[in-house]
Amino acid sequence: MDQPVGNSNGSTYKGSHLLSSVANTAGLPIDQFNFLFSEVLALILAIGFRRFLPPKPSNTFTRHVVGMIFFTSISFIDKDVEDTLFLKSSKIDLGQPLI
Repeated sequence: MDQPVGNSNGSTYKGSHLLSSVANTAGLPIDQFNFLFSEVLALILAIGFRRFLPPKPSNTFTRHVVGMIFFTSISFIDKDVEDTLFLKSSKIDLGQPLI
């Protein structure tokens, strides 16, 4: 999906263009730079998540809420807003088998 950075208006890439100037400086296409940035950001957040919210039965709900906030914010960087709305439209019932 090699998209040019300088042509953000005519580009078919639907993801975030907030970091296009940094991607242009780095010499990477915007989609590849957004993916790389999202991966590095996820690694940093995972280290903090593990350190400040260790897995204990007492903070399960807090871990789930913080994890969803992290996931949603990273998804908005890497994907389009319309692609991220699958959270709203997801209708998976975890009580029923998937087969």
